[in-house]
This record gives sequence, structure tokens and C-alpha cells, in this order.
Amino acid sequence: MVTLNVADTLLFNLGIDCFSLAVILVVFLSCRSRNTSSNSEMLFVRALRMLMCVLVTDGVMWAIDGLPGLFVRIAAYAVNIAYFACQILTTVLWFRYSWYRVYRKQMTARQKRILYIPMALVLLCDLSSPVTGLLFYLDAQNVYHRGALIMTDPAAIARLLPPPLKPFAVPVVTLSVCHIHNPSFADDYYETILGIYAMYGKTLGQYAVSLLLGGPGAEMATQCGRDNASIPKKLDAEFQLRRDGSHAAVVHRRGQIVPLDLPPRDRPRRAG
Repeated sequence: MVTLNVADTLLFNLGIDCFSLAVILVVFLSCRSRNTSSNSEMLFVRALRMLMCVLVTDGVMWAIDGLPGLFVRIAAYAVNIAYFACQILTTVLWFRYSWYRVYRKQMTARQKRILYIPMALVLLCDLSSPVTGLLFYLDAQNVYHRGALIMTDPAAIARLLPPPLKPFAVPVVTLSVCHIHNPSFADDYYETILGIYAMYGKTLGQYAVSLLLGGPGAEMATQCGRDNASIPKKLDAEFQLRRDGSHAAVVHRRGQIVPLDLPPRDRPRRAG
């Protein structure tokens, strides 16, 4: 087991940000010294500016991550929102720059709208994250966590999907751990689902890599789901979901513990 020291990790990431910022600053000053006003040069310089903003906000995020206090919490949310917004703007500017370099002409108004629409949706997810937790959220200790959508390696997804399923354009993995309380078809049980988004022809769906059940009603729930609805549910050793505020843990009978950090928006739901 590899143990990471928090202080060493902080210094390492701040060091990477500072080094990258220094390299980009040299390139930026070199471009400014040429005094050229071509469209591609201006787009490139703007992309460099946004990329420097990404590195600065990333450094600030690392510096204040986990510090106590309401002011820090507000500042952390503001910095994280700015960080993702700068990433979106960097992507837009770099795409426009690459387009100009390849086709030697600017994008048309229609092409820009096609580019801006998905970016605007991501920006809305960014701005709503303090409430929805889609891109990120802070736990009770002001520690940053990724949001409900987890990105992974596209090649890993391709290896897991059986034919004829194809990977979705965005490599997204979802994890849910829930306590099914007082359902109408069984006693209480616990359920964990690890799923990946995939395409069946032109239809988007979710492929369950793992769907494990435990608890008093797990056998009946597994039979109802697997035998009657063809849902690939499986029985595992008993486990419990323990929650304290925004922290939760799945406790396995063999002693394995899976820690989870849940957004505060989650609420228990009644099944059936």
C-alpha cells in the first residue's frame, strides 16, 4: 500500500503548476515580442492566457484545499468554478486556433454556435456544481472531490464492453451505493452499481460492470431483478452502508471498506 503525505503532495502539485506556468509564460512573452496581429497568433496568445489562468486557479485550489472556515469554503467554490470555466474557455480558443491553422480561415458563425452549445452546457454544470455536485463538490472539511460524473480511460471501457456495445464519446463511469429501505417486494437490502455509458447502435445506455446486493432482502431482490427483469444482479457477502454527514463507507463482511464522499444533496429514497 502506498501512503501519500499531504504536505508532500501539495508541494509536488504546486511545483508542477509553477514549472508549467513558467514555461508557458516564456512562450507567451516570446509571442508578444513578435508584435504580429494575425488571427492565428491572437487566438494562440488568448489560449495561452487562459491556460495560465487554469494553472493559477489550480495552484490556489491545492493551497486552500481542506482548510477550515466559511470564508475558505466560499473562496474554494469560487476558485473551483473559475478553474473549470478557464478550462472551457481554453478548449474553445484552442479549437478555434487549430481550426484556423488547418483550414486557413476563421470559423463561420454557425460553426461557432455548434462549438459553443456543448461548452455552454458544461459551463452551466460548472456554475451549478455548488448545488448539484455535478463537476465537483466540497465535503464538510472543505476538501475537494470530483462530481457525480467520473472520467476514465476510454481504452479500459472498450475492453470491458461486450459486442455489439461501443464506448460512448465521453468516457464516463458512475458509481451508486444505496440502502433500499422498506421496498414493497422484499425486506431491506443494500445495492452497489458500477456502470459505464455505452452505445447500442444510436441508442445511449448504461452497461452494469458490477451490480451487487446484500442485506436481509438481497436474495428476493436479486431473484426479482435477475430472473424476472433480466437485470444482472448478483449476491455478495453482507455489507452495510454507514453514513455520517457527507461521509459514507461500505463495510464488507470480509473486512473491506470502501470510503465514499457523497454530495450533501443526496437524500434517502423509498423504493417500490
